[in-house]
Amino acid sequence: MADVAVLPRKRQAFDRVEKRRDPSHTRHLTPDELLQMAASLNLRDLRTRFFKSERNLKAHLQASFPNPGEREKIRRIFREDIGKDDLGVEAHWRDGEIYFAYPVMVLVGRKAEG
Repeated sequence: MADVAVLPRKRQAFDRVEKRRDPSHTRHLTPDELLQMAASLNLRDLRTRFFKSERNLKAHLQASFPNPGEREKIRRIFREDIGKDDLGVEAHWRDGEIYFAYPVMVLVGRKAEG
């Protein structure tokens, strides 16, 4: 399984902006919560990897369906987060555009017998 895994101290701010981008969003899980989910599924020999999935904010918003008027609010939130990283996505400028990276956790294991 693979999913965005946000640090607990960053989740509230991250989920607020994600809810603006996608009104159907509920909340992301933390790495510990994803590990607990794997344990509840009785997965054994669990291995984890972390990577960052970088996105161009403009392109990402064009592929999203926020409510009317939310795109500019989201861009402002990301602009204000550059250099602070309250969202946990390392927002930064590149070639005059905002980029960010989703923190992704990959979990691989095998189902226990019985």
